[in-house]
Amino acid sequence: MAMIDKQIITMSKIEDNAVLRRYSAVSGECKGVATVDKTTLKYVYTGDDLGEFASFVKDTLTKSIKLGKELPDKFSYGYG
Repeated sequence: MAMIDKQIITMSKIEDNAVLRRYSAVSGECKGVATVDKTTLKYVYTGDDLGEFASFVKDTLTKSIKLGKELPDKFSYGYG
């Protein structure tokens, strides 16, 4: 079961306002918080190493801001 958990990442909104977008990211036993400043697009992640999902988290948050798209309160992404 742990192998399946590491193939799925779940992101949950913590905060999303005019200044920043902050989501928690959980994959298996790994978890952390990703934050993007909406003005500068500066990305900061604190937490466990997300491995293959590290770029997905960053790209999802920064690209959604660039495109002016809202993200759901909670969503999952997987591969395999």
